[in-house]
Amino acid sequence: MPAHAYKFAAAMQAAQGSDAPILLHVETRVGHGIGKPLAFILDSVADQFTFFARQFGVEF
Repeated sequence: MPAHAYKFAAAMQAAQGSDAPILLHVETRVGHGIGKPLAFILDSVADQFTFFARQFGVEF
């Protein structure tokens, strides 16, 4: 249950002084660290790059 992650993201969003979004990526089908399949790692990195690109107005 990723309840702590949701609470942390909510606390970060409440503490910031703007309307900028906070990125929270929760993957429930795998663990963390060693043994994570490469496909899940690549999906996570792609999500992060997409988030940053949208925040900085990068168009592809």
